[in-house]
Amino acid sequence: MKDITVIIPSYNPGDELMLVLNNLIASGFEDIVVVNDGSNPAHDSAFRYAQSLPGCTVISHEFNMGKGMALKSGFSYFLKNRPEGLGVITVDGDNQHHIEDICAVEKKFRGNPDAVIMGARDFSSANVPSLSRLGNTLTRYAIRFISGMKLSDTQCGLRAIPAKYLPDFLQLKGERFEFETQMLFEIKGREIQLLEVPIRAIYFGDMLSFHYRPIKDTLLLGGLVFRFLAVSIISTLVDLGAFTLLNMLLMGSLEKSTRLLLATVLGRLVSSMVNFLLNRRAVFRNAEGGQSTLARFYAWAVVQMFLSYSLVFSFTELLRIHGGGESGAKLVIDFVLFFASFLIQRTWVFQQKKPSQLPPK
Repeated sequence: MKDITVIIPSYNPGDELMLVLNNLIASGFEDIVVVNDGSNPAHDSAFRYAQSLPGCTVISHEFNMGKGMALKSGFSYFLKNRPEGLGVITVDGDNQHHIEDICAVEKKFRGNPDAVIMGARDFSSANVPSLSRLGNTLTRYAIRFISGMKLSDTQCGLRAIPAKYLPDFLQLKGERFEFETQMLFEIKGREIQLLEVPIRAIYFGDMLSFHYRPIKDTLLLGGLVFRFLAVSIISTLVDLGAFTLLNMLLMGSLEKSTRLLLATVLGRLVSSMVNFLLNRRAVFRNAEGGQSTLARFYAWAVVQMFLSYSLVFSFTELLRIHGGGESGAKLVIDFVLFFASFLIQRTWVFQQKKPSQLPPK
């Protein structure tokens, strides 16, 4: 299997790394790259053993840089030294991936050489730690909300990746676990086929060689949502401020329906441009540009504006809310509309750029 390179990121490995290497070689893998991500000198023996094995190369970071950077180093080595290679299979060095499952991913990859293949662990097993199950559940639903991808396992490090996609993945941001999620977003944005292979969920002892932090690392994955939320808060403050000011100035001179409509329209005109510019630059960074994006944005803005107006008017009439309470009602209603707005802007308004041509293999 010289045409596929196995990449193993490793930080402070134990004896499990040697087991992984022995199983790979015994199963016919002939090209293995182990990335020593700044491990302590006490673990040098594991890397010396790896270097002594036929077909095994060790590359090292001077200090710990994170799993994402370790994978990038492996990708770079492959592109520089294996120009005719079919692709890579990433494997964790803590023996969490059974050799039969690695071989199953390799077989699936050969049958689908243009697809990314991912292992999908069975989290219903009794040996799965509760924090790992929680982390997978949180990220699975977060990624589904953010990108629309329906995956059964978003964190599995067992992946087969065709060589032609690696240059693009190297450009992605992320140094630690979030890099693997950024790859998923890139796969979705470029409409790359992604296939899952059911594998075992193996956990025993404290074997997380890269020390995944289920809660903290899960929160890091939500950067896109948090940026969208921050922009929405800024836009909402601008919108609410303009609405409140205009509503107060027009009170007594216009009937309620006309006053609320005018204040809503003028407030939204001001805040919408702030929202568009910030979302275009800070949130949906790889979105298509041009007049079509602006037209889609304002088409949705008009719909959202009238939804906001009609709901504010209806609920304040129903609950007999007047004066300053109308701004409070608007704040609650616009918060609910936030979630619909995120999905519509992600999937329709700020459509992702399509590559004119993928890099050659």
